[in-house]
Amino acid sequence: MRRRTVSPMEYYTITAKYANPGLSDFDLITAKAENFNGSRQYLHYLSSDTVNGLLTLKFIYITGQNDDDESFVEEMQALENLLDTKIDYALVKIEEMNQFTLRQLNIAKRLMHRNDFCGDSTAQWSVVETDEVLNKTHEMIGFSEFKTGIENLRAYCENVRRRGVRGNFNVVLVNKCDIETSAFVNIIYDLLSATKMIEDHIIITGELDDAAQTKRDNAFLYNIEQKWDNSGDCEYLAASKATKLLQKIAKRKTIYVTSMDKTQYELAREVDEFRRVFTHVIELNEPTVDEKLLLLKSDAKRLGVELDEDSIKNSDVLCMAQSALDAALVIAAQKALSDESAKVLTAIDFDKKFISKEKKNPYDELQEMVGLSEVKAKVDEIVGFLKKRGKDALPCLHMVFRGNPGTGKTTVARLIAKIFAQEGITQKDKFVETDREGLVGQYVGHTARKTADVISDAKGGVLFIDEAYLLGYSDSGRDFGAEAIATLVKRMEDYRKDFVCIMAGYTEEMEQMLSVNPGMRDRVQFYIDFPDYSAAELLTIFKSLCESEKYILPEEAANFISGYFASILRRKDKNFANARIVRKVFERVRVKQAMRVTDNDDMTIAVADIDGAFAEPDMLALVNGRGKHLNLGFAA
Repeated sequence: MRRRTVSPMEYYTITAKYANPGLSDFDLITAKAENFNGSRQYLHYLSSDTVNGLLTLKFIYITGQNDDDESFVEEMQALENLLDTKIDYALVKIEEMNQFTLRQLNIAKRLMHRNDFCGDSTAQWSVVETDEVLNKTHEMIGFSEFKTGIENLRAYCENVRRRGVRGNFNVVLVNKCDIETSAFVNIIYDLLSATKMIEDHIIITGELDDAAQTKRDNAFLYNIEQKWDNSGDCEYLAASKATKLLQKIAKRKTIYVTSMDKTQYELAREVDEFRRVFTHVIELNEPTVDEKLLLLKSDAKRLGVELDEDSIKNSDVLCMAQSALDAALVIAAQKALSDESAKVLTAIDFDKKFISKEKKNPYDELQEMVGLSEVKAKVDEIVGFLKKRGKDALPCLHMVFRGNPGTGKTTVARLIAKIFAQEGITQKDKFVETDREGLVGQYVGHTARKTADVISDAKGGVLFIDEAYLLGYSDSGRDFGAEAIATLVKRMEDYRKDFVCIMAGYTEEMEQMLSVNPGMRDRVQFYIDFPDYSAAELLTIFKSLCESEKYILPEEAANFISGYFASILRRKDKNFANARIVRKVFERVRVKQAMRVTDNDDMTIAVADIDGAFAEPDMLALVNGRGKHLNLGFAA
């Protein structure tokens, strides 16, 4: 075929066919096309079609190359090398183009000169159908909320198309685990492309100001990578330039995706303009420990290394945030591959502090806690009953922990979360800890939404509300605590099978809080009392602190400090701080010990160290019963 020159720029339709396509192959081709395209030549994706397993991709190609046959042959050969297959091509005139091709030609011409958008562009050659996108999403490990969000977005797209109305497809990803979001953005693009909501097969990335300055106004995806303000003032967005920019992009056909953390989103959603633009909210939550292990295995295989699963499980590696875990794996894999004999990663390869250790069963950890015999018996009773009768044998599993500070309420709640997950009583090993500040808002209506969000985070696991009695206190006449309790009561009933709520606090104060809303007591199934520690138990806690910090406590010193603990207990007040007092004593004693010894390797605690610590006024007040309102920690 002889190449005919009809203008300085020529337009060709290019057809490429693939018998066994792979998504990774197209990712590579797309990346190569970014380097191939320029101001003198441009390959622009038009459409794809699959018939009997044969995938056909169609493009429009703009060229301004020389018009001799040899150059043209080289040009077509370059395209075949780029697309990694034989191609068919045909010269096409503008007057012969249909409306769709002409529109895509105009887009391609603008992209050649990059004069209608601000930001970085990445061509997307979508070759997947809606079902494939959904299947790919559901095969992801973890991120159940994202999967639900994609299902909801797909249903929305279908409703918009069926009703023939203009939809708003903008998405905000609430990134609660600080994970890289590009893979999630690409899935959103694939879905919008498969449902024919995307006209221009490209993703442009830039800040909010770049998005507003972009002239193009058609259905393409713009990924706004903005450093959203996190000042703590809910009016920051409304009073800023960002509001005007949001008003500007709200009128466009462009589809916008952005991501922000939970705190930033809580602030941004209070601004009308932000909610008007970003109507679809999808959460990215931290994967569970089991999900992290599966993700780690998958990524390790992709990087060419293996995992010592026992080493990883019996360490704290999986307690790392997902983003930190991803980075640590890449670094560890690179180091391992530099040594041909070391391609199996252990916990210590992720971080030297993660030396593999014997990982205890959460039930065993509970039994090894100092004292708390009544608490342990109650937990045994609950777990034993549920194992025999099933998790649905009781209407709910919500609990109240009553007792003084420092009695292990938070630790026991964490272990119950693990035990319940291990026994299949709850769906996940998830423990969400909060307090009044995490539930109560600053104005009418804010509290209910804030409380509902925390409960949503805890679904599948345990929600622990520390110092829950503070919800019963009125805040300068504004009864927002009662609003939180009302929301909590309703959700504890509506979602009683979806999460376990444990509320903790002082005994008397918790009784007062439970009286604020008549329905609260009906929602609580178990009341567990945490008694104060005995002198012997306080001594055991002190010994464990010494052991963990590598101190030596001779018998004489142990007997001596036991006498002080007995004196403290005889004069304790009703809100005695228990293990917190022991921690305070330990910190003072180690300071005195450090001042006494001349050899830094001497870790022995002497009677003089203990006597010196209790000679200080605030410590002496504990022994003499005048320490009721002292702050814990070092004295000023």
